[in-house]
Amino acid sequence: MSASLKRSSLPIRVVQEAKGAVIALETMKGEVYRGLCMEVQESLNLRLSQVKYTKRNGASCDLEQVFIRGSQIKFLVLPDTLRVRYEEELQKVMKKHQEREAEKH
Repeated sequence: MSASLKRSSLPIRVVQEAKGAVIALETMKGEVYRGLCMEVQESLNLRLSQVKYTKRNGASCDLEQVFIRGSQIKFLVLPDTLRVRYEEELQKVMKKHQEREAEKH
């Protein structure tokens, strides 16, 4: 396993555990999707079903299924149960990330 995959494995694992739960995400274009997480790939590509799609202008519609490329996701909103379960590990990852960023400057 490469070093970059090891660094990202915790976030991917957390998102993978969201399968079967309702999640929300915003894309780089500002579109918002909220639906049942059916599939998570290693590249964070997601397949959602029973989706409420909201455009940037506020117009919304219901979609049966969508596939979102991981590279287009700006942020994810996961269930609180996952946040609580991984809070300590996520804090460690964030601290390491902040330390690396500080070393760059």
